[in-house]
Amino acid sequence: MFSIVLKACVGLATEQHASIVQSYVLKVGLEDDTVLANALIHAYARCGSIALSKQAFDKMGYPDTVSGYSMLKAYAMNGQGKEALQLFSRMDAQPDGATFVAILSACSHAGMVGEGTKIFETMSNNHGIVPQLDHYACMVDILGQAGQIS
Repeated sequence: MFSIVLKACVGLATEQHASIVQSYVLKVGLEDDTVLANALIHAYARCGSIALSKQAFDKMGYPDTVSGYSMLKAYAMNGQGKEALQLFSRMDAQPDGATFVAILSACSHAGMVGEGTKIFETMSNNHGIVPQLDHYACMVDILGQAGQIS
């Protein structure tokens, strides 16, 4: 139920609503629930509160792949490419296509052309992931913002 309420908060885009739900989550003793923590990360990021997203992520005992992906998206949405790259380099799990979309999006929003290009190249070379339309769209955005569309 709390996860659904947090998703509704994302639609409302209010930090106050997400904080109220988090208070109830703590009150009923569900602070260790990974699904709820991931929903909090996302809700706070959509509200523009990257600090509260990071706080929810840092409080997780054992973040999973979805947690890392959620935090990468939070950084990307808020233009914090360097933080996204730092998190990406610390992630233990094998990244998937969605993870690469998140990190490429972070590079795009932060104007990190060189880093984004390197990450795009490592997708297939190091991780065996064939780039899809979303990955190419991120690269067009990265290169286009840098005036390197040709």
